[in-house]
Amino acid sequence: MTKANELENIKVSGFKPVIGIFAEGHMYNAINKSDKNEPSLSRMVSKAIDVLENKNGYVLVVENELIDNFHHKNLAHKSFNEVLALDDVINETLERVSLDDTLVIVTADHETAFSFSGYHRGSFEYPMFNQTILNTSFIIYAYGSNVFKPGDEKQRFDNINDKFPAMIEEISGKHGMSNVFISANGPSAFLLTGVHEQTYIFKVIEHALGFKKHSSATCLVAEMISYYIFSVLMFY
Repeated sequence: MTKANELENIKVSGFKPVIGIFAEGHMYNAINKSDKNEPSLSRMVSKAIDVLENKNGYVLVVENELIDNFHHKNLAHKSFNEVLALDDVINETLERVSLDDTLVIVTADHETAFSFSGYHRGSFEYPMFNQTILNTSFIIYAYGSNVFKPGDEKQRFDNINDKFPAMIEEISGKHGMSNVFISANGPSAFLLTGVHEQTYIFKVIEHALGFKKHSSATCLVAEMISYYIFSVLMFY
């Protein structure tokens, strides 16, 4: 199927393979809703659950790739809009599924190197120094095509198409090395508290699906601890 209305009309009785190709490139529907052929991420996820839901369980992987895509272009406003679109999908999914038998995991595969500086917009009076200081919040990327110039920190960058400055000139922004957020709800969600090596997430999914039997969650944690030790030794 190639159109949003075809997605809405798909029959879900009895499982059959389904593929939807709604654009020749990126789908920008979270920002530009004028293209009626593109279903929203929310609608695609909802329909995917309709198709996949069965007594034997299923795995559904959802990504809003535009969060990363726009950060590479230093388009912070657009990227944040896509985060909100993904947040809507998460909330709708949590309302839709039963957390008694469904594990929902939210995370990222990396971050993009940028930072927030400053405070909320406005001004503060400093009588003892006899001056007023204007405060603005500011975003700056490590890499990008719009290199920082003196005075940029005073610009508002309010337009959704504004490119935020970067410290080092490159065609595209780059990924960073910071830890990323992970959250989980449902069975075995407690196994994802704290800090973990990324491949551990697969082990938790494997455990939740019952593909690999462990006598207890403690055994799973013990297995992963031994894996960490082995990885550290190999790295060393």
